[in-house]
Amino acid sequence: MVPLAREMSMQSRAQETSCSLTMRGKGTIEDRRLLVLCPVTGIAEVVFQHLRRRPPFDDIEMRRELLKRLNEVPRIDLPEDALNRRPSFPLDALMDLGGAQVREVLAWFHDHCQECLATQG
Repeated sequence: MVPLAREMSMQSRAQETSCSLTMRGKGTIEDRRLLVLCPVTGIAEVVFQHLRRRPPFDDIEMRRELLKRLNEVPRIDLPEDALNRRPSFPLDALMDLGGAQVREVLAWFHDHCQECLATQG
């Protein structure tokens, strides 16, 4: 099984510490982040604003498909106009079945990133 998060990046701001799930392609420093987890405030941010500059998610249709897949998870309801921003959802959406569904979205995200990175190098 391919690990979905090769590294976790921790950042601390005032009252919050966040964790980014980071995926890197082989032989490249190019990375892709999808979620930033903020445990103190209890949210997960979807970083569409950063994805819009990184293939394959520089294509708005790919971001729209990602949004659709995330919105299929109970308790996640991201607006369509958030495709260039950092919308968030409650961390408790990752509980129970929601966690497994988000893992499927992460696997889909990983597969598309790996495919794109493989064609670049």
